Amino acid sequence: MISFSRDFPEIEDAEGYIEVRDYFDPKNIKKKYFYRVGDGLNINFVNCEYVDCDGVYSIKHLISAAYRGKAVHIEGYMPCPVCQGQGRQGYSCEAKFSLDIVYKG
Repeated sequence: MISFSRDFPEIEDAEGYIEVRDYFDPKNIKKKYFYRVGDGLNINFVNCEYVDCDGVYSIKHLISAAYRGKAVHIEGYMPCPVCQGQGRQGYSCEAKFSLDIVYKG
C-alpha cells in the first residue's frame, strides 16, 4: 500500500493508467486507471494477463521511478517481473503505462 505522506512526501497528486493485453484475445486491451484517494491510491497493483502468471505491475514502483528523477510525466512499457524471470516474452507479458505527478510547492 502506498502512503503519500510516508513514501512520497513531496508529491501532491499522482494519476495515470496501466494497459494490459488479454492473453487469449490480443485486441482486448484492459486499461486500469489509478489516482490519488486521500493518502493512498484507488488501486495498488495490476495483474499480468499471461495465462497462469501470478505477476503484478506495482504502481508504487512506477511512482518511485518518477519520484527519484523528479519527473512530472513518464510513459512507456514495463515487463512483468514474473514473466521476465521465467524468460517469457510477448504482448501479454508487458504493460503500457502513463503517469502524471504534481509536486508540492
